[in-house]
Amino acid sequence: MPTLNLRVDIDRNSAEPIYKQLIRQIQMQIESGQLTAGTRLPASRTLAKHIDISRISVVNAYAELRAEGYLSAHAGRGTFVAKDNSPAAQSVGVTMGDVEANLPDQSLRDLMRLARRQGIINFSHGAPPPEFFPVQMLRDALNTVLDRDGARALTYEVAEGYGPLRGAVRDYVSALGIQVRPDQVLITGGAQQAIDLVIQALVAEGQTIVTANPTYIGVIDIARARRIKIHGVPVDEHGIRVDCLEQYLMEHSPKMIYIMPSFQNPTGKVMPLHRRRRLLNIAQEYGVPIIEDAIYHEFRFEGDSIPLLKALDEHDNVIHISAFTKMLLPGM
Repeated sequence: MPTLNLRVDIDRNSAEPIYKQLIRQIQMQIESGQLTAGTRLPASRTLAKHIDISRISVVNAYAELRAEGYLSAHAGRGTFVAKDNSPAAQSVGVTMGDVEANLPDQSLRDLMRLARRQGIINFSHGAPPPEFFPVQMLRDALNTVLDRDGARALTYEVAEGYGPLRGAVRDYVSALGIQVRPDQVLITGGAQQAIDLVIQALVAEGQTIVTANPTYIGVIDIARARRIKIHGVPVDEHGIRVDCLEQYLMEHSPKMIYIMPSFQNPTGKVMPLHRRRRLLNIAQEYGVPIIEDAIYHEFRFEGDSIPLLKALDEHDNVIHISAFTKMLLPGM
């Protein structure tokens, strides 16, 4: 195992938060080769004590670096510099036939690295420009809650999520045709976490999920991390080809179908109503549950919205996932 050569200089007078300084310096040392793949980083308590900062700053920095693919964590062993940080790893492909589970988890990380290069226009995050965010309205809403609830607004919440928020989500999706009770709503830290939780719950290591080819790169990374396989089904101008999907289901037994029917990432295709109904019928016939990723469902500039898969689902076979991060508050 390579020996640690981590150097951190914290500027306590800087406007930059301490955890952001830590992130930036570790990133620079990894990208420069000072911290090589496989290097074990100090435990959060140890590093916090060594540089005299709060442990939560280290925990937050490590978490963000793991999310971007710079670090990997192994239960009982510690936190390590992720493997394959070389420039050659920055060539990213998102199409697949069958993606094997033991490939390195690097796709999102590589996109984020490319996006930071000079002259690169970043399309990787799927977020609106900052000037679109209703900052004053958000400020007013946050202040209203803090004035009303005080410190109680900052404490831990039940695992399912804040009750009134779950009720508000129920009301929101009911306007989209989804009938659901608040106790059937789970609040997560964005759609990516929701997809990961569903896959963890329903798909075991070595089993297969089916999706469009090409597909959302985050699903490929989840599959790699969870050691499951992905089979890609071809797409046409209307999205995933359900004839090819049915042929695959006739010969194999995947555990789940992951689909983004509206403005699919990365093709932007919108699945028409007749194909959505056919997809639901095929999934029901072969007993395969569907994850519906509806993150872009309302990003429409013209024409009528097509009903969500969950709104058309008569057999409770669809798990609907969406988020406010793309349209409201990605930084949260």
